Order: sequence, then C-alpha cells, then structure tokens
Amino acid sequence: MGVGLPLTAELRRVSWGAILAGVVVALAVQILLAMLGAGIGLGVLDPAQPGDNPAAMTMGIGAAAWWALSGIIASLIAGWVAARLAGNPSRQVGLLHGFATWATTTLVVLYFLGSTAGAIVGGAFNVAGQALSGLGSAAGGAVSSVADQVGNPLQAIQDEVSAAANPNDLQAAGRQMAGAMRRVLTGEGDAVEQGRQSAVDILVRQGVPQDEAQKRVQGWETQYKDAVAQAEQKTRAAADATASSVSTAAFYGFIALLLGAIAGAIGGRAGTPALLAATPVIRNRHS
Repeated sequence: MGVGLPLTAELRRVSWGAILAGVVVALAVQILLAMLGAGIGLGVLDPAQPGDNPAAMTMGIGAAAWWALSGIIASLIAGWVAARLAGNPSRQVGLLHGFATWATTTLVVLYFLGSTAGAIVGGAFNVAGQALSGLGSAAGGAVSSVADQVGNPLQAIQDEVSAAANPNDLQAAGRQMAGAMRRVLTGEGDAVEQGRQSAVDILVRQGVPQDEAQKRVQGWETQYKDAVAQAEQKTRAAADATASSVSTAAFYGFIALLLGAIAGAIGGRAGTPALLAATPVIRNRHS
C-alpha cells in the first residue's frame, strides 16, 4: 500500500538557481526598459527647434520616474520567474524567493555601478542619478562664481593703480600695490596696518593726494569684505541646495527600492506553482 508524502525537507530548501535566473531576467528587463525610455526621451527632442524642447528639470524628473517604474516592473517579472522555477508550492516560499531575487539584483546593480563594468552597464541604471546630480553641479557653480567675485577687489586695485601709475613705473607699482593690499585684506595684526600704510604711500608716490589715497584703500577694504560676506552667504546657500538635492534623491531612491522589493515579493507569490504540479510524491512500500 502506498502513501503519498510531500518532501518537506526539499520544499524548505532555497533554490539559488531560480534566484539567479530571476536576477538575469531582472537585469535584462531593466536594460530593455531603459533603452525604451531613452528612445522615447530622445525622440521628443528637436535640436532644430530649441524652444519646443522640454526643460532640463522636466527631462530629469521624467527620467527618474521611468527608472523607478522600470525597476518595479523588472522586480515583478523577476520575482514571478524565480518562484515559478523554484517549483515550491508554498506561496510564502514563493514570496521569499521573489524578495531574495530583488535583493540580489539590487546588490548586483550596485556592484556594476561601482566597478569598471559600470561604464558599460551604468548607462542603463544611472539615468536618475545623473539627472539629480545636476542640482549639485548648479550649486557648485554658484561657489565657483563667488570665488571669482572674491578675487575682483585685487584686480580692481591693480587696474586703478595702473591708471594712476607712471608708464615707466607701471609694472613695479602694480606688483607693490597688489602685495600691500594682499597684506591688508588677508593679513592679521600689525601686518594689516603696515600693508595699509604701504598702499597709501604707493598711491601718494603715484600722485594721489594723501586723503584720497586713504579713502581708496578703505574703499578697497570695504569692497573686499562685502565680497567675502557675499561669498559666505552664497556658499551656505549652495551647501543647503546640495544637501537638499541629495536628501531628495535619497528619499525617492528609498521609495523606488521599497516599491521594487514589494513588487518582487508580489511577483514571487503570484508565480508560485500549483501544489499538484510542483510537489513530488513518493510511495512507501511495506513488505
């Protein structure tokens, strides 16, 4: 007489082959969807009509949304494939196979992005990151612009000295004035006062009245301090913008990955094979 018994030990075993197959499917689907998204996105651009093209921010948001949607779809399909190939009739086990497939795929993608293979594969998965990084680049541009403004006072000093200097003494006076004002603007203690007096003396030697020379030096100091204050303000604003953009990217990245994990689990549960089709049965024979 034979009794049918499920192989419970076999049913509890993880099928890494099925998970690996799901990972391959997930990568392939994501690459296909990324290529489709790139084709659609580039198709709406018309270089001949710049005014009719979408704004860069709009394109960036669209690319990020498509990247997230592609990941969700790929996780759903990969989870279904992994659970189906695992051949385990338990829906809980199928769900876990789908979740494990999503987790493994995520680690593989992160490895690709951090290795030399990222140069080949990264273009398919890094679209959203590139779009969001534009915010940080814009913030960094503000800092560079401010740095240029901080250098303007010294340039203005040299220009004014050049206008007042004698032609035979032009280069020497310019170098001396720049050195003196650099001590005034960036020095400390007695060096500031010595530099201020040297700058006044140089102007006087160039034919500028004493009172006017002192006013010019004071004006240059004020101009420099205002530029530094503006630089600090814009630097703080740029840092805040960068922190905000990174925070936003991290938050939406978390949401996209969470939805991908849920999709992988749902796909795994949906792909669980039927009990009769998947459960091997053995016959116990008793003599």
